Amino acid sequence: MITSFFRKPTALSLFFIIITLLSFQSFSQKKVVGYLPSWVDYNYIAGSIDKLTHLNIAFENPDTDGNLSFATSNNDVINAARAKGVKVLVSIAGGGASVDPVKTAIYFDLISDEKRAGFVQKILTYLKDHNFDGLDVDLEGSAINEDYDDFIKDLSAALKPEGKLLTSALSHVNGGDRINPETYQYFDFINIMAYDATGPWRPNQGGQHSSFEFGKSSLEFWVGRGLPKEKAILGVPFYGYGFWNSFHEGMSYADIIKKYPGSENQDQVADTIYYNGIPTIKAKAQLVLDEEYGGIMIWQIAQDAQGPKSLLLVINEILKIENPTGIKKGFLEKETPVFPNPVKDKVTIENPSFGLRSGQIELLNAAGKALISQKANGQVNVLDLSQLASGLYFIQVYNSRETAFYKVFKN
Repeated sequence: MITSFFRKPTALSLFFIIITLLSFQSFSQKKVVGYLPSWVDYNYIAGSIDKLTHLNIAFENPDTDGNLSFATSNNDVINAARAKGVKVLVSIAGGGASVDPVKTAIYFDLISDEKRAGFVQKILTYLKDHNFDGLDVDLEGSAINEDYDDFIKDLSAALKPEGKLLTSALSHVNGGDRINPETYQYFDFINIMAYDATGPWRPNQGGQHSSFEFGKSSLEFWVGRGLPKEKAILGVPFYGYGFWNSFHEGMSYADIIKKYPGSENQDQVADTIYYNGIPTIKAKAQLVLDEEYGGIMIWQIAQDAQGPKSLLLVINEILKIENPTGIKKGFLEKETPVFPNPVKDKVTIENPSFGLRSGQIELLNAAGKALISQKANGQVNVLDLSQLASGLYFIQVYNSRETAFYKVFKN
C-alpha cells in the first residue's frame, strides 16, 4: 500500500498509483447518511462526523412565497463536517410538516405548475448562498401529490448543472409507492425509511417497528420498481417506541441502553420498548454490503450512544467507511479538504497538513498526464477546471518530502 513519497513519483510509479486509485473508483464507497435536527447540540455528536459521508440538516420549510430561512443552530457541526469532506445537505419538509395541513398546503401551492419554477430557483439560490452540497426532499404521505414528480424533475434540471446533490426520504408504506419510477433517475439516491411500521399512533398494535425483515422487504420493493441498487440507502432508527408504558412518544437508543443495562444486545426491553440494538444494526449493514446496496441512512445521529456501544460505530465496522472521499486513507494520510467535489469550474485545495509553501500542485487525467501545474501559494489554492471535459481527475500535491493524491470529479 502506497501512503506517501519522499519525492515526486516517477512515471512508472505514477502509473501504478493511478491504476490503484481507479480500482478504488470502480468500487463504490458505501454511503452513511446521518440526519441531524437543526436544534440538536453539536458537541454531542462532534466525534461522529468522520463516520458519515453525508450530513442532512433537518428541517427547513418555506414561507408562502417560497423563501427558506437559515434557522439552524448547527453552524459548528456544518463547518466540522465540511472540514472532514462530508457532504452537507439541507432537508426540507419532514414528517411533521407532512402531517401539518397548513404546511402541506404551502408546498402544494409552491410546487404547482404555476409557481414551481420560481420555487425551484429560490431553493437553488438558498443552497448556493449557504454553501450546501445539495437538497434532500422529505415530503411524505399525504404531502406527496400529483405535482411531486414534476417538482423533482425540475429540481434536478436546476441543481445538477450547479453540482448540487438531490436526494429524498421515502417509504413505500407512506406515500412513496405513488411516485412514478421514471422519477428515480433524477435522484442521486433515495433514503428508504424502513422504520415506523408501527408506533404510538397504534397503541394496540405493539411490536417491532423496524425489523430486519421490514428493512429487507423495503429495499426489495424499491429495487423491484426500478431503483438502481447503488441508489437504495437503507434507513435505520436510532430510537425505539414503547407500548403500554410511559415511553409512547419514543426513546433514544442512548437513553434505552442507559436505563436498561445490556439492552444494546437486544431489540426489546421492559413491557415493551422496541428498537434496533447492535445485532440488528450489524445484520442490516451486512445486508447492504452483501447485496451491494448503496448504504445506510440514520434517523437521527444525535440519538446514538457514545463509545463502544455506538450504533454508528457498528455500521462503520461493517461498511468500512474510512473517509468521505471514497479513497482508502492510505492514500489520504494527509487529509486535505478538496472542494467542491464534484466541481463545475474551480476547485479549492485547502491547507495540506504537511505544508505547501514550497510545494507544487498538479491536475492529472486518468492516464496520469499533468494537465495543470502550478506552485502552491500557501493555505488555499485554486485550480480552474472550467475548460476541461467532464470526468474523473486526480490532484497531486507534493513538496520535496511528500506527495498525496486526491480524486476530483468534473461535472
